[in-house]
Amino acid sequence: MKDFESLKEIWQQAPEASSAVPNFAKLTEKAIDSKSKLLKAQVRGIITMITTGLFISWLSFFSKIKFQQTLTYIAVSMMIAIVLIQAVLNYFTYKKIKAIDEIQDPATYLGQWESYYQFRKKQLGLNLPIYYIFLNLSFGLYFIEILSGRPIAGIVIFMAIYIAWMLFAYFYLGKRSIAKEEKRIMEIINGLRQIVKQF
Repeated sequence: MKDFESLKEIWQQAPEASSAVPNFAKLTEKAIDSKSKLLKAQVRGIITMITTGLFISWLSFFSKIKFQQTLTYIAVSMMIAIVLIQAVLNYFTYKKIKAIDEIQDPATYLGQWESYYQFRKKQLGLNLPIYYIFLNLSFGLYFIEILSGRPIAGIVIFMAIYIAWMLFAYFYLGKRSIAKEEKRIMEIINGLRQIVKQF
């Protein structure tokens, strides 16, 4: 933060850049705040995924619950692998965000944000559908034993609720979260583009 304050002072002291100084300083502060929020979201994701993986492991392999079918253990192992892989992806995303260096000239700083934006778009475009497909596939295999022998009406109601929740999570919660993140990033990128044009 000290480095940012030094950079801000330099920009403010440069007379030829005086018209751009407030914009760049304000935008950089906003970018730092956005970066902090993005980093916190990734850390929360990492902690949540690791905790979920450990809980599923304990519940399935170390608690008193004993499954009868090998298929159920395969399903549970898939769930654990999926959430741990997601934690690793969150970690790589965290590193990508962390690498954005606000102590750069506007053009370089813009390039870093654009690079992250392209990386994130590709990641979400590929990762999100694969995550939901494999997660639901593992739950489907898990439900074979869990719902076996239950009344048909109960199974239908349960599956209707489960499918409705997954659709809601994917098409509403997931998309809303992505749109919010994209808006935040594009505000920074568009602002930096305007500043770069001034030079």
